[in-house]
Amino acid sequence: MESSEFLRRRKSKKGKGGFKWTGSTEDLRKFFWDMGFRGTWSQLENSEGRPHKFTNEKFTCTWYATTCTLQIQNSKGSNKASELKDKLEQALVDPSSAKDESETERTESYSLEDDGSEGRGHEGNNEFNEEEIHDGVNPGKLIANLLRFRMKKWSTKGAKVTIATPFIDTSGWDLIISCLENETALEQVYTREVCAWVKKIDRVIAEGETRVPSNWIASKVVAFKTAPSLHAKFLAGEYKDNVELIVTSCNMTSEHLSSDQLEIVMRTECTVETFHSDWLKPLELMAKGEGSIVKFL
Repeated sequence: MESSEFLRRRKSKKGKGGFKWTGSTEDLRKFFWDMGFRGTWSQLENSEGRPHKFTNEKFTCTWYATTCTLQIQNSKGSNKASELKDKLEQALVDPSSAKDESETERTESYSLEDDGSEGRGHEGNNEFNEEEIHDGVNPGKLIANLLRFRMKKWSTKGAKVTIATPFIDTSGWDLIISCLENETALEQVYTREVCAWVKKIDRVIAEGETRVPSNWIASKVVAFKTAPSLHAKFLAGEYKDNVELIVTSCNMTSEHLSSDQLEIVMRTECTVETFHSDWLKPLELMAKGEGSIVKFL
């Protein structure tokens, strides 16, 4: 059965027509994957029409589940939405045209550019020694090495990784993803909806995915919209019996993690119960109170 079986033409009063998707969200994701499009899926909760949005560097496609309507727009600075429209037209005429990827392409991994500091201490050692960095004030690029070291450790040992940071850019997102060998390690990310100057979090993730596999996505990304909003910054590795925490003044941006700017970092531990009650609960309460919060799946 072809992945395009749920694709339909949409009649318009203006005569321009369009497209409809009569399947499920998962069916639509598979369809986009088969066509070779990589990007980020998000859902705006409590919004009319139950919209699910797909974002990449070329276009944005919003699917309104209640009406089955597909709305296609160019991404900012791009005029490539026609690529998707052409693919959809082809799929209606020839359903097999939607499947244009080989199995090799499906499993292709992407290399990440590195600034040469990964796994090294501030003196250029081959292996990062956590004892070289003290709790207190340190250059941001040294703190970045500590974050890499801990996230890789958490991923290898099966801990669930939670990150809270108000500001994150593509470099910060790529740093996070590059450290997580276990694709289920990234449990949740709490950030702001507009988290990289004028860029929204879905754009940051979509642009980051041009260099990392699309399966490296958090189980949940909560993007706060209210003001006052999130300003907490911490990373946590949650094991079965305890939680390791790194608290820092660094944002997950290149401005902070690739410079000599002085930042604060501290390491601590707590029980799983304390982590959920004192660290996560305030964030979840804010999320529930927002109503129109964006959650990325």
